[in-house]
Amino acid sequence: MKRLSDQYYFVPQSERARMLGRLMGWRAKCFVKPNHSALRIQIAAMLNAFFSIRGRSILCNDQTAVVMRQAYETFVTTDPCEIENPESVIAVVCLKDIESYQEFKRVHSDNLPGVSVFAGPTLHNLADQVTEELLRQVKKPH
Repeated sequence: MKRLSDQYYFVPQSERARMLGRLMGWRAKCFVKPNHSALRIQIAAMLNAFFSIRGRSILCNDQTAVVMRQAYETFVTTDPCEIENPESVIAVVCLKDIESYQEFKRVHSDNLPGVSVFAGPTLHNLADQVTEELLRQVKKPH
């Protein structure tokens, strides 16, 4: 633990995990399934960051997918066939298969002023549909 001031202590992430492991024992190794709204918010933020970094040109890539691993870790990839450690993947959703993705692409590819008004709702609609599909695939018996 590092002391930042007289009142506050900063605990590094790895040390917090060890402390939690000692307190919880074997239960700390179990992963907690996120609820729908928390996962939707996480996916919306992740998609927003992905498209902000990669730019509008990535909207043309039909292989863009959201991947979920066993620990409910999600990430976006441009090539789902090249995922490292594929045995830990429990769900893959290609964005082109989502109904609202075409609307999302149309809104984000337009250069019209005022398009940003529609950008938020279409992103959240896309994130909601991706979340539902991910959770449906996780519940489906393999």
